[in-house]
Amino acid sequence: VYVAKVEEAAIEHLVPHVFYKGTHPTVPLEDGKHAGFELRARVHLKAATATTGTLSIAGAWGGTASQEVSVPAGGSNVTLTIDVPAADAKLWWPFGLGAQELYNVTVSFS
Repeated sequence: VYVAKVEEAAIEHLVPHVFYKGTHPTVPLEDGKHAGFELRARVHLKAATATTGTLSIAGAWGGTASQEVSVPAGGSNVTLTIDVPAADAKLWWPFGLGAQELYNVTVSFS
């Protein structure tokens, strides 16, 4: 547990959702040879008073997005979307079937 004074708005947490952009695959996908993915990141914010600012997201593979947002007093959330091209991200495989590739996502409010 921690207590912090928030002047404008704070990011409480991030919930990433990854969606395949192609049709339902009937054979295993291959690295770099598929439709790619879309990352929809729901960012949960908290503000002491209503404020506005820029919410930005960046993926380790190079995808970025920014959006001007109005944050009301209290809690709220905003969803940002970035593409994950097939060439920029290796596939994640279950244990025993291949590597479990992980990619960092950074979110900021200014």
